[in-house]
This record gives sequence, structure tokens and C-alpha cells, in this order.
Amino acid sequence: MPTKVTVNSGLITINDGSSFLVTASDGSIDENLPQGLFVWDTRLISYYEISLNRCRLSLLASSNITHHNALYQFTNPQLSIINGTLPTGSLLVTVRRDIVEGMHEDIDITNYHNEVVEFQLMLAVRSDFADIFDVKSQQILTRGETQTRWENGVLTTEYRNGSFLRGIVIEPVCGNSEPRYANGRLMFDVVIAPGKTWHTCVNFTALADGNVFKPQKTCTVSHNTKAGKVRDQFLMNATKLRSSNAEIAEYYQQAIADMGALRIEVDDNGHQFWMPAAGIPWFIAVFGRDSIIASLQAIAVYHEFARGTLLKLAQLQATELDDWHDAQPGKMLHEMRRDELTTLNLLPYHPYYGTVDTTILWIVTLAEAYNWNADVSMLDECRAPLEKALNWIDKYGDFDGDGFVEYLTHSSKGLRNQGWKDSGDAIVYPDGQLVEPPIALCEVQGYVYDAWLRAAVIYEVWGEKEQAKKLRQKAEELYQRFNDRFWMDSVGFYCLGLDDKKQQIQSIRDFQKIKYTENKNDNHC
Repeated sequence: MPTKVTVNSGLITINDGSSFLVTASDGSIDENLPQGLFVWDTRLISYYEISLNRCRLSLLASSNITHHNALYQFTNPQLSIINGTLPTGSLLVTVRRDIVEGMHEDIDITNYHNEVVEFQLMLAVRSDFADIFDVKSQQILTRGETQTRWENGVLTTEYRNGSFLRGIVIEPVCGNSEPRYANGRLMFDVVIAPGKTWHTCVNFTALADGNVFKPQKTCTVSHNTKAGKVRDQFLMNATKLRSSNAEIAEYYQQAIADMGALRIEVDDNGHQFWMPAAGIPWFIAVFGRDSIIASLQAIAVYHEFARGTLLKLAQLQATELDDWHDAQPGKMLHEMRRDELTTLNLLPYHPYYGTVDTTILWIVTLAEAYNWNADVSMLDECRAPLEKALNWIDKYGDFDGDGFVEYLTHSSKGLRNQGWKDSGDAIVYPDGQLVEPPIALCEVQGYVYDAWLRAAVIYEVWGEKEQAKKLRQKAEELYQRFNDRFWMDSVGFYCLGLDDKKQQIQSIRDFQKIKYTENKNDNHC
């Protein structure tokens, strides 16, 4: 089946780190759809609608400005107001939203009618504090208690479930009208003379387990936000490309901006680094394989991604056996979340280690990062994690001692398959029957081969030639062993992997359906 490509999905998504907003093109939020304002894997705003005298606005245009702000422009339908009827198209309503940890919203209304207009601006806002996994599956369950209070012009809604706490503080911070709150709506009495503009702005401050994510009041600083400064710094430090083809240059610049939107901050002893998240919006979190591969692919453009990813994964490297999290000493994580289900230990994502390849690819990335930055201090800082990762390959990766790294899920909520094809039905025999783990995947053995050779180079940098020699010998033995066990003479290609009985899974992925004529001993892992 061909890949489905969706252009202009009707959604607008903006983010700053792990805070993100998904709305319809008119800026509204429907609680029955995967939309809303999310912070730390929790939906803090599940419903939003802006109206004038309870009449919805007519959308003129909307668009992202950058990855962290968006602009929506509206006009009015024919509207009954206090002093008569307001004709269609008499008002220009501009809404701008900036995500900088929390969210800041500016609302400007310009009156193009020839008379003074009076009406009520209403913002209907609701919060369900749904877990991100429930939102994605559209199966919302309320497990805790929610309380709302309106005090001194500030609306605060908090949700508690045991130790899990989330909240949203909605505060109009400037404007020409005093806000009121009733019946789930913030209301402003608006009076605008002909040719004049009315303004208000609202801060949406997120609360998460004692952390306060307060937005920047951008209407007072010409939208020169912290997120914007960080973005500009990233673009300045990224590799520059010049081309006589303007389209190529524009594609490249857009790709750089898109990569910048994926950044997650990494702190290492007071030094700031960045790592790429797995995707916007639902995978703005610390990931293993995704972040590693994105770092490798972007290393010629921004090699600091690799360093940030290496440091963050090393900080979270497993130290003990823990079946619930599929953790083993020396193993690098697959995914880390802060949602309600994870916090209450109903899901194993804090963090979850169910991946067979992240630990191995971490070693590859360490060596490749050194190729680009030649920073021995980085290698020295990563020495202990490297040694633990190498030990994991031998002791836990190849847990049955057959010379190949395989995976087997121990967590009751873990992933059945733990390679890059990690959906439950991803690994099958040619007849479509599911393969039972433990499974030794073809490409994973290639990763190990590469990791051992690259680790040998690192040990040579440290002057440890004997350790480097041992690693190269292990790689050579794997090379021979792999070709003996994974090659399929009948089709002239390598098998998908070995099953739980150490028999070949004689499947070939669609993109691999090419028969090579070279002798199998000429094909590398």
C-alpha cells in the first residue's frame, strides 16, 4: 500500500520543548479530538472557543509563524450588538499565540465600522487533564479530582490523583476591560470607537508536580521570546549552505528550522546542550533510537545534537535489573514520559528500556561525534557509560550466549518487538505467521559489528591498544558467524533474523527484495 501523504491537515501545531499546542485551523480545541495544550504529557486545555456575543468568528487566515508561535485572523458574521446590528466584516480579530514553556495569547480587535461598537468577547475554556496516551487513543478516563477557583481575576484549575499534580492558571494580564468569569467562560466587555483597536492578552501558566511553567508576556517585547532567541542561536550555529538554486537553499533552511523545533534541553553540570525529540507533537520526549538516529543523520549540520543525546542517555543509563521497565545494567532507554499513567506506575515509561538497539547505536554515535568534534574530554566523560554499554552487549544483549544479540520482553506492558520495527505484528515469517521472541534481528548484528570496531578506535585514542585489538577480534568473529547463520543461499540474501529456535526467519523486507550476485563472503554486516 502506498504511503499516504497529507498536506494541510487542518491543524496548527506549535511547541517549545515538551510543551505543545494542537488546534484546528480556527484556533479552537475540540476535547473529542487529539487536540489541546499539553505540558509534560498531560492535556491542560481540552476545549477552547472564542466568540463575540456567543457567535463564532469567521476565519480569514491562520498559520504558524515559527515552530513556537501562530497567528489566526478572523472577522465577524452579522452580529446583534447593544446599539443595533453589526454588518458582516466590520471587525478584524487577530489572535496570536506564543509557546514559551506556558502559553501567551494576544487578542486584538480593530473596528472598521463607522460607529462605536459594543459587545462581549467570550473565551470558553475547559481542562480534562487527560493522559497523552488516552488522548491519542481517544479513550479519555478521569481518574483523579479537579477543582477550579476564580480569585482576583485569575482562573486556576488543578487536578490531583495521588502524587500526580497538574494545573493551569489563566490570567488576563493587560487590556482595556476587566475580565469576569462565569459558566465556564472568561468574558470581556468591549467598546471600540471607529478606526480604533482593542487589546487584551492572557497568560496560560502550567503547573506540574511543583514546577511552574510561566509564559513570557510577549505583547510587551514585540514577541522577541526566549524560544525565538534560542532558535536564532541554533540557526546561526548550524552548518550554512549556499546554492545558486534558490529552492534548494530554501528547502535546506526549512529543514534546519524543523530540526530546531525538535530540540530538548540537556543540562550537564551547568552546561547547556540539545538533543532531538522523536517528533512533533506526540513524541516530544526523550527517546533512544529516534534521537540517536536523528543525531547521526544531522551530524554534518549540527553535531552538538549528538553530544546532547549521548549525555542525556548516559544520565539515564540503567543501573539494575528491573523487569517492569525492561531495564538491565548498562542499557540505554527507549522512551521517557511524565504522564499520569506512568507517574502512577500503570505504564513503565519512567523510563522504559525496551529497545535492543539504542545501547549499541549509542556507541556508534559516540565514535562518530568524536570524528566531528575531536573532543577527548567528551570521550573521557563518556568512558564509564561506554564500558557499561559494551558489557551490556556481552552479558544481557547476548543473554543466551549464542554469539548474537537478541531481544525478549519481560515487562507486562512492554513492547513485544524491540527493533526499529517495533509494532506487535512487525516480525513475521514469509507466510505471515508471527515470530515468537527471543529474536535476533539481522541489522542488530550489523550494529554490534560497527560498535565494536568504533569502540576499538576510541580505546586507541586512550592508548589502550590491547583492548582495541580484542574488540576488533570480536568483530571479525561476528562477521564470520553472521554470514554463516544469516545468509540464505536459496534467495541470495540475508534473512530477517533468527527465531526462538535459532532458525532463520526467511523473510525479506519489501525494500530489500534485491538479489545480489556477489559471494556471501564479500557482503559486510
